[in-house]
Amino acid sequence: MDSSRMRRHLKPPLDVTLCEEAFFRFAVPTKLTPNWLSVLVDNLPGTKLNAESVERIKRRHSSQEQTFQLLKLWKHQNKDQDMVKKIIQGIDLCENSVQKHIGHMNLTFEQLRILMQSLPGKKVPTEDIEETVKMCKSSEQILKLLSLWRIKNGDQDTRKGLMHALKHLKTYHFPKTVTQSLKKIIRFLHSFTMYRLYQKLFLEMIGNQVQSVKISCL
Repeated sequence: MDSSRMRRHLKPPLDVTLCEEAFFRFAVPTKLTPNWLSVLVDNLPGTKLNAESVERIKRRHSSQEQTFQLLKLWKHQNKDQDMVKKIIQGIDLCENSVQKHIGHMNLTFEQLRILMQSLPGKKVPTEDIEETVKMCKSSEQILKLLSLWRIKNGDQDTRKGLMHALKHLKTYHFPKTVTQSLKKIIRFLHSFTMYRLYQKLFLEMIGNQVQSVKISCL
């Protein structure tokens, strides 16, 4: 695979960052109503998603996953809209915090391979891990690989995937500093800080149509 193809492979148009995923998943109501997606589509600002796209999401994804997939598509179609730019800017705190925890890990190729194998669902091929190590700075490698994993596992929640991986990493005697950093990221992605950001940006954007999600104590 040449470098230009690899760049396209690593940065697919409909991927989201770890923080954007966490942010959008807060919008999934605790109780889904039959017309929930229609209400969401009608209230989202910017370019409206067409009916065909919405129906495709309904066919391909579980009811709990549909909201996330719809928001991901909406973000892609409206990436130049001021509201979307505001959301992206608003989660800089999250991105910076994640980078702070991940950036210093400096995992070896073998450790990266074990981490990716520990995630549930479809696996990222070893050759993609090798290419990522060659092309990306050490501080970027985990995020790039998680991006590849998300693409292969569209209905999987990355945060829950990392929780699953942590249980398996215990058997590999992973460095304690690495597992602690991953735990901090998992907690932060579902923290009250993120929920307040969701309330401030997303609920203001579409009004009170979204039912609040329950936040557990972490």
